[in-house]
Amino acid sequence: MKYIQIFLLGGYLLILAIEDIRRKKVPIWALGTALAVSPLFWIFREEGIDTFLLGIIPGAALIFVSFVSRGGIGLADAVIIVILGMNLGLTAVIMTVIVSFGLIALFSGGMLIAGRLRLKSTLPYIPFAFLGYVVTVIGT
Repeated sequence: MKYIQIFLLGGYLLILAIEDIRRKKVPIWALGTALAVSPLFWIFREEGIDTFLLGIIPGAALIFVSFVSRGGIGLADAVIIVILGMNLGLTAVIMTVIVSFGLIALFSGGMLIAGRLRLKSTLPYIPFAFLGYVVTVIGT
């Protein structure tokens, strides 16, 4: 069941990453569906509910930051971190966020140096979350 969950979540993130690149928006129904379905996977997992609940913390913190920064971090991006946390647990979601933030920083730095981005430019986050997820899944 764990591998099915890994592939389903990876496919979900890939589809949302493509949508995020194309439209710079993510369908609310896609986020809501994942939020509703993710707890069901824990029925079949060996970890306890505490792992599930702790995994939500980083995403919840980013939701708070999204409101405080008035959209400096997209709300959908923060909800994606909640979904990842619900499925991966605290340690793996933190690893995913660190890797994804590192990748987006490297990409942004390179594009700034190349003159293809400005400091006020926005980037879609979900493609980097997908890459961070892949690195985390392979690494654990």
